[in-house]
Amino acid sequence: MELVKATAQDEKILVQLLRDYFILEGKEYSFAELKHLLVREVQHGHEFFLLKEGKDARGCISVSMQEGNEAEIAYLTVPKEHAAAGYDHSLLDFILQVCSQRGVATVHSVIPRAHELLFAQKGFYLHKGKVCVEWKAPVTDQQTNLQTQLDDLAHVEETSDKTAEMLRTLKTRK
Repeated sequence: MELVKATAQDEKILVQLLRDYFILEGKEYSFAELKHLLVREVQHGHEFFLLKEGKDARGCISVSMQEGNEAEIAYLTVPKEHAAAGYDHSLLDFILQVCSQRGVATVHSVIPRAHELLFAQKGFYLHKGKVCVEWKAPVTDQQTNLQTQLDDLAHVEETSDKTAEMLRTLKTRK
């Protein structure tokens, strides 16, 4: 099993997987409509990735990098016959790793209701009670250590200010 970036040769596979994706939402589109959608999404910066076993595709997902260290995940789909195999978890884990490697701090996605539990398990939360989910990159140990040092410094400064104030008060009493 391997996760690969889709190429132009994967167009038919991607269109079939997009058909499966939209069927989950109760929508059906023609091959031509889905092909047009795929071309448009790629032109707008979506990168599609396929989970392949041999020459067979087990699922796909796309990501689009946005401004301000943000990304959008779209089109996570696994055909029904492979739904129980956990491929959706593999695809989502992979794309979150890609986002993390690219320095993405926040990931958004509008998902079909069928994916709510999966996204929740990966640390996403429903945004404003809708099917829009959001994920924040975990804070690294180095960031945590830096924050602790900043908190300690703020505490030292606060203590120093209080001590200086107490000394001024004592001097005026004498």
